[in-house]
Amino acid sequence: MIAGAVRVGGMVAGAVVVLVGCSTTQQPADVTTDSSAAVRPLTTAPELPSKPALPTTARTPTSSAASSPAPDPSNSEPIRPPPSTTAGLARGTAPAPARLGTGWAFEAPRTSPEDGIIANGGAALARDPADVIAALSLFGCPALPAPKALPRPLGALEVHYRHRSGTPGVVLLLEYAKESAAVRAVDTYLGNARACSGGRLSGLGPGDHGIVERLAPTPARGAVLEHRESGENSAWLEAVGRTGSTVTLLSISSVEASVVTMSALAAAVA
Repeated sequence: MIAGAVRVGGMVAGAVVVLVGCSTTQQPADVTTDSSAAVRPLTTAPELPSKPALPTTARTPTSSAASSPAPDPSNSEPIRPPPSTTAGLARGTAPAPARLGTGWAFEAPRTSPEDGIIANGGAALARDPADVIAALSLFGCPALPAPKALPRPLGALEVHYRHRSGTPGVVLLLEYAKESAAVRAVDTYLGNARACSGGRLSGLGPGDHGIVERLAPTPARGAVLEHRESGENSAWLEAVGRTGSTVTLLSISSVEASVVTMSALAAAVA
């Protein structure tokens, strides 16, 4: 989670699907931007855990083949861009940019090996469900060395946004086979977050990060969270919600009211 380095968790880089008020028609065009501006994923992992490293096409030689000639690059399989839909999820499933507030638009990120992004020309990128679930663990939480794992979804889709100020955002949409599994995913995620909450930032060392400073429940059994990372002196907002069998994790790399508010995020995933 949830681009660049958006935290989802967390993401997302690291994610509940909102169907209400999200039209699939007349969607604004994706804005292609440089992904070097870091976005906090919906995860508290330090190095964009919501995005897997780009696969390498070169084979690592064994000791017995160390003197063998280098492989022919022409025989390497090209890296294919991810699809823009998966398991019934599409860009239109994500909250419309206007629901985040004024100045928001969809963003089509560019390929970035540093951030593990393989672009496909649009704002929505399908993700490997196993990678996403691993990234949504609250790494680095002193109070939760072994967070509970979320159930694995049928599919996961990552959709990117950017504010006119340059602030990035990302939403992770998780589609489950049953509504009960989606409920369990939200409850597990928030349970992990509560174990890291309380507003206690004192005593943290430079390597500690991802502490939940505030957690405000929403009427739909979701929540809006404020994360603070003492080592980087940074903060970001995250909203978690569910609609039927779809879970939405929305992360914005800012806590500035001029960019986004907690009430707007709560409404976006309601």
